[in-house]
Amino acid sequence: MTPNPKKHTKKSKRDPKYLKWLKTQPCCNPNCPGNCGDIVPAHMSILGDAGTGTKAPDSHALPLGCLCHGLEHQGVLTFWGQGTKAKTKIFVQNICDEHLGRYEYETI
Repeated sequence: MTPNPKKHTKKSKRDPKYLKWLKTQPCCNPNCPGNCGDIVPAHMSILGDAGTGTKAPDSHALPLGCLCHGLEHQGVLTFWGQGTKAKTKIFVQNICDEHLGRYEYETI
């Protein structure tokens, strides 16, 4: 008997339903002014699992408003504030895991 796999797993590269759900969440930038535009999934390439010119998996996406997402791409938005790249990776991974866990819980 094979185990019943989870509906959504972190191994999945693309998950349109998860991205749709992310767009319903508030901007995860703690310094967001609150009017940063529509929420878009921001793929966190800092976590790896993406080659050069390749988008990170959807499990590494966070909800950011358009303005905050643009600032993050420009390197202007540094709200993670963890001091080192290693600490930032752990911090961002924990936020991604929290969102994915909430999604899996809410959509069961």
